[in-house]
Amino acid sequence: MMRMNRCVLIVLGVFLATHSASQSSNFERGLKAVADSNYSKAIEMFAKDYEEQPSVATTFNLGIIYLRRNDYNRALFAFERGLMKAPYDTDLKINARYAFQELNLNETWSHPVPALIRFLHILPFYGWFSLAILFSLTTALAVYGLFAYRKETSWYSWSRRLVIPGIGLLLIVMVVLITLSNFHNRHHYGFVNTEQELYLQPDGIKTSLQIPAGKVNVLHYNDDSTWVKVRFSNHQGWIAKNVLNTY
Repeated sequence: MMRMNRCVLIVLGVFLATHSASQSSNFERGLKAVADSNYSKAIEMFAKDYEEQPSVATTFNLGIIYLRRNDYNRALFAFERGLMKAPYDTDLKINARYAFQELNLNETWSHPVPALIRFLHILPFYGWFSLAILFSLTTALAVYGLFAYRKETSWYSWSRRLVIPGIGLLLIVMVVLITLSNFHNRHHYGFVNTEQELYLQPDGIKTSLQIPAGKVNVLHYNDDSTWVKVRFSNHQGWIAKNVLNTY
């Protein structure tokens, strides 16, 4: 009870904070439905809001509603989907860990975002992009100084000192931007609402295994295909894309 009370206390503060952070009519309707204890309506409104403008606030509130309904699988999915966008959010981490431990009493929850990507999130994407522009300008000025001025000028001396660090820093920031972009453009995990059949190949060859409701790892996802390759426990295979929510 102590742990659940902690989650409820967290959400009360976050509901108030996110209320002023979103202007979406669906979000507002979701908050009103929560106030009326109409959780089914709240889930519907928050789900629509997430489809229109995905936000951490929306997926967090969905997770809390599922916690209140003791639907720990969906709660974990909602919290971890939020962590993919905001890996340092303390409230999301606390509640994701709680939902996971309710499902897996003897296991330890692990963050869905790898440590390296979390480290790179020290700066937001636009922060790294701003640094890329800054280092690009610095490098361009340094290169210009090398070719436009005579060697005896102080501008030439400073250009010679700056050109290599400028190029090096620019390359580092570009690698960071590419790494973050590749990570966020991939599907890493999936969630199935109900037990699903696992297929050996995406052509209708079934296995004898059933995928239980909950989280799976996405191994192969193609936007043009109706099948997704997944792994759960020590098994892997294919399931239909339309029964899987990914993040």
